[in-house]
Amino acid sequence: MLRSMISGLQNRIKDDIATSNISSRLLLLMFSFLAVLPHIIFVIYFFISGIRPLWIAYLLCILYYCITSFLIYNKRIVLGAVLIVIESVFISVYATAFLGSASLFHWYMALLFIPFLLYVETSGLCKALVCCGVAAAMVFCILYDEFLPVVYPDLSSLFFLGLVNTLFVFAALILECLMESISKKFSSLLQTENMEKLRLESYQDPLTGLFNRRYAEVIFGGISSRERLERGGRLCLAIGDLDDFKLINDERGHDAGDEILTSVSEILKSGVRKDDFVFRWGGEEFMIILQDAALSQAETILNGLRERVSESVFEHGGFKLRISITFGVTEIKNLDFNEAIIRADSNLYDGKKSGKNKVVAS
Repeated sequence: MLRSMISGLQNRIKDDIATSNISSRLLLLMFSFLAVLPHIIFVIYFFISGIRPLWIAYLLCILYYCITSFLIYNKRIVLGAVLIVIESVFISVYATAFLGSASLFHWYMALLFIPFLLYVETSGLCKALVCCGVAAAMVFCILYDEFLPVVYPDLSSLFFLGLVNTLFVFAALILECLMESISKKFSSLLQTENMEKLRLESYQDPLTGLFNRRYAEVIFGGISSRERLERGGRLCLAIGDLDDFKLINDERGHDAGDEILTSVSEILKSGVRKDDFVFRWGGEEFMIILQDAALSQAETILNGLRERVSESVFEHGGFKLRISITFGVTEIKNLDFNEAIIRADSNLYDGKKSGKNKVVAS
């Protein structure tokens, strides 16, 4: 049975490297930080009192907690938790041997039950054995004076030390109860942010940072409600294609092409109005949705973008490169997104046939 428990614990420790519960990590890291505070105070107290074995021991325990915190931070939760238990039991028994049970150092072991039982994911048998071991160590410390000699039985500030330990423990128990609520809220916020980040990334082109084709219909659905159009709102849709882009890829390489795509994307984003949307439609194609714009106004905006692109000089590998862009634009009618795309694409084709570097609207 013991061998089975140890094997299960070892497997759990290995699993912690790959996966980990965010709440457990936060709570145990907070517990480690909480434990370091009284350790620092005891280092100072025992140093002033001249009890060298104890201030050295507590100083080493602070370094020990740095190691356990590092393990927990790196998802070795079970291993870190077991090391915390070992340290707490050891230092409590060690301090009791020097100062006796009246110092109440055994109270600190009571702090182990809540985090280990609730937040460490391991087998029930392992938890039961650890808790029984901690309880036995507490009983040993309580009865220590009855059976074994105390190194410093007449320490003048022993009552004060016991009072401080009691206050520390009760304050820590209150904080442990609060930590779960704080950790859950923080964990929920973190998970929400991560989900939102993943959702946005799924709609974003990784090269240019523009929204991708997948998100175009989502945006269109959000900005072109039937009620808004019936009140007179107007939408225009444009598709732009970089002229002779394949030549740049063939002659200067795909890195040069990527740089041009990124630079043109910045020009388009900075050149539209704040309520307009720019998408990377695919390859060297871009889509722009212009809100509250008549076709003539959209044509003016697109001509401004076209001129900025054609006048720009892009440098790559010591070479100065130029490129132009052709736009096809149309007004979106009757909320038919696909029909608008076909009309804009047809206008783009006409622009390519008639000389490129122009805006064709209809």
